[in-house]
Amino acid sequence: MKPYCSMILKNKKRLTPALFNTEMAKQNVLGNKTQTRRPGISKMFESENLVFSHMEFIEARGKWAAVFEGNGERFNCYSDFGGPGDWLWQRETFSNNIDKNKPLYKADVSGLPENLLSGTKWTPAIHAPLSSARAFMLITGVRVERLNKISRQDALCEGMIEKDGVDAVSAYMLLWNQLYRQIFPFEANPLVWVITYKAYTREGFEAETGQTIKELTTN
Repeated sequence: MKPYCSMILKNKKRLTPALFNTEMAKQNVLGNKTQTRRPGISKMFESENLVFSHMEFIEARGKWAAVFEGNGERFNCYSDFGGPGDWLWQRETFSNNIDKNKPLYKADVSGLPENLLSGTKWTPAIHAPLSSARAFMLITGVRVERLNKISRQDALCEGMIEKDGVDAVSAYMLLWNQLYRQIFPFEANPLVWVITYKAYTREGFEAETGQTIKELTTN
């Protein structure tokens, strides 16, 4: 499955995979994370003459787009993640070699005995199938803004924890650069997608959508 390969649910909403590292996956599961920022805005929209206006569902494409306006023109930047009402599912590192019927998530291994983890073969998040997913995010809003606009409250909603004298925004800057420094360094202040959401368990997702993961992975 491609990183952003979506499927359409019965209610016509999209379900799209989203990669999360182990700490952010844990914060989603704990319910401490309600925002995620992602790169992917074409450089053509970096022009000083263009300003992000609003999100709009483009019927002809069946996709949400960020609408940019400038000099009497408008341009659409299509979202790979969907828009309000669509869903994301959490791709995270996991293993099935301890119990094939119950995935072990790397985000949960802290405190587990070393002998239990010995020889554990981890499946990287990028290769995680939908059948392994335990966290689902209902998108409540999408916008585009400069990365450096992130506030302390935003950083806390991103799952950052303030400790050892490091404030939430600084912690987020470190996390961002760990993930994206080579192409989208924090210091470059790129345009990013800002996605707000409410996290659900697998059972919660199935209750909300009326579809089971088994149904979605066997059709």
